[in-house]
Amino acid sequence: MKKLFEDNINSVLPSHDAGVKAYDRLRARIRYDDVESVASLNQAYELYQKAADPCSFYNVKVQKPDERFEKIYALMKHIFEVQVLESKERLADSIIRTELGVHKFPCIIIARAFTVPGTQLYDDNGNLTRFSADAVGETEVIVSFVSGNYMPLKRSYTGCAIGAVGHLATLSRFRRNQEHRHGSSVLKAFLETTSIMARERKERLTLVAVEATEDSKGFWYRNGFRWAQDTTYAQPPLAFNTETGDPIFGEVPELLMILPMRGETAISKQLLKESVRTMYVNWCLDKYRRLPRVDVKNMIRHYVMGKVFRQFLSSLNEIEGEHVPLIAPPGV
Repeated sequence: MKKLFEDNINSVLPSHDAGVKAYDRLRARIRYDDVESVASLNQAYELYQKAADPCSFYNVKVQKPDERFEKIYALMKHIFEVQVLESKERLADSIIRTELGVHKFPCIIIARAFTVPGTQLYDDNGNLTRFSADAVGETEVIVSFVSGNYMPLKRSYTGCAIGAVGHLATLSRFRRNQEHRHGSSVLKAFLETTSIMARERKERLTLVAVEATEDSKGFWYRNGFRWAQDTTYAQPPLAFNTETGDPIFGEVPELLMILPMRGETAISKQLLKESVRTMYVNWCLDKYRRLPRVDVKNMIRHYVMGKVFRQFLSSLNEIEGEHVPLIAPPGV
């Protein structure tokens, strides 16, 4: 009966009412006194419900480039454009260096997942596409994740640090779930992790920054982030030709949004300047510090700091006073 139920389900997946229809159809064919068949069908249907509509989720920190990391990076490639993605090798190296304690800007990746019995298959949006009524083994599915870094500041802000969110995404099947709020859950875990790191290192966490897109700015605003008003911000190229120094992709215009740690409604220009400088160094320049050709390194640095960072500073200098208001982003 389990096999028959499995075949019926898989013939109509990923239809959301596949389970009910298959159960009702098969239940009508079983004699009322066939207790064994009824029990077998009920067990298969219960397993299907767990696989198709999971209700128990957990957060887990990714601390090595394992199978879970591979799943997260596959989601990154599915959701984000290539020009805003770090290479898988670079990200894996960041995890390893963080765990060894030698990363200047420790990498933080937190996944939100569920686990169900059996070998179940899901598509890139989180929909069940192949059901197995055999409960041997288990399948873990990542529904949401956040990645970023803890970044100590320098210069006049020595002893302070920021959190910087690189990517956060939730599978479309699990978005806007008011009961679980998966994206907000991994973000909260990220904020808690940066706060713990600051205490352990005896540093002061001053803010958390994110490069927001038009599609995501509402999410960040609902979670307490505010736009650094009138700033012109762009993510610099993440990859350059190591022979010529030319960017492989251009910079990506985004909104710089800030979560102040003490509820401030404005941020000092100096702190904002040092925070963005630190983000650019970590995400764009650090990987090229060991290039053998000094001229190529200089070209890359000039593009990131001499062009992209300078444009940000120009917008900053046009704002009156020593502080930048933190407000709702345009259109929110």
